[in-house]
Amino acid sequence: MAPKATSKTSKPPGKAAKPAAKPAAKPAAKKAATEKKVEKKTAPASSEKKKSKKPEKKSSRPSDAKRGKGPVRPDQKKSDSKKGKGKQRQVSKYAALFVPRPNDFSIGQDIPPKRDLTRYVRWPKYIKRQRQKVVLMRRLKVPPAVNQFRYCLDAVSKKPLFRLAHKYAPESKLGRKQRLKQLAEAKLKDPKTPDPPRRLQIQFGVRPVTRVVQRKQAKLVVIANNVDPLELVIWLPSLCKKLEIPYCIVKDKASLGRLVHRKTCSCIAFTDISSEDKAKFQKMLDAVKTKYAEKYEQVRKHWGGQFLGVKHDLKMKKRSAAAVAAAGGRVEASVKKAKKIVATS
Repeated sequence: MAPKATSKTSKPPGKAAKPAAKPAAKPAAKKAATEKKVEKKTAPASSEKKKSKKPEKKSSRPSDAKRGKGPVRPDQKKSDSKKGKGKQRQVSKYAALFVPRPNDFSIGQDIPPKRDLTRYVRWPKYIKRQRQKVVLMRRLKVPPAVNQFRYCLDAVSKKPLFRLAHKYAPESKLGRKQRLKQLAEAKLKDPKTPDPPRRLQIQFGVRPVTRVVQRKQAKLVVIANNVDPLELVIWLPSLCKKLEIPYCIVKDKASLGRLVHRKTCSCIAFTDISSEDKAKFQKMLDAVKTKYAEKYEQVRKHWGGQFLGVKHDLKMKKRSAAAVAAAGGRVEASVKKAKKIVATS
């Protein structure tokens, strides 16, 4: 057969033929694609224009300032974060003014509150010695001669005693000055005016009291319980007992000192009593004798002190409880052992 005739456009053999070109796009489709691209580029600007063109909607609720709400603090949690749980918290407009500020009690900062500083006080030496002496008198074994000064007269008997002693108290400096002035004025008017009768009064101080006791002129001796040093009056109860003179021990040397217009006084003694006060004085003597003179031998044999502290008491309670528990365990063990012996036999 004869070969087919090739067209002018046909390429020589050996070279592959190129694919046919695509048909040209329609002009309408091209326009639509370009419009979409332009819209994408100009979209944000157009949206901003749209937003700006929209009128702002006025909310029906008043603003935060009008409602009385101030700026919300960072520590405040919104109550409406979870729907349906609790009501919305109303915060006043002054909330920002009262922000919690914790106190700083370091040096130069906030003033700390007032508190009891007794433990931090550096007390004077004489006060420390007084307190140490009280503790030692309770802890150590106190001999009877010293221990008898712990038994003081009760308040019921002390009040009438001091009332009567105040009546026979020695005159003060001012009273003596006035008395001598009145006597001098009376002597100027009439030189023959007699001197007033001697005033009855109590004796005070260790020497005067010892003198009237030794002479057996004292009706009643009153001794302070806190004389320091105690050796000044420690022998006085024994002397009164030996000479059969009533005595009593009272609190304290300052109260006796007020009777005689001094700061302190170790002891006083009644020597003379007026007839109008003898009945009252006799009642007092009976009460004093029953408490001191009749119980002298009993007090003379009684040692004092040996009162230990709270810590020691707790320690001894624990020790006794442990001993009881151990003894109970031993008893239980012995009972079990006896039961086993009985069972085996």
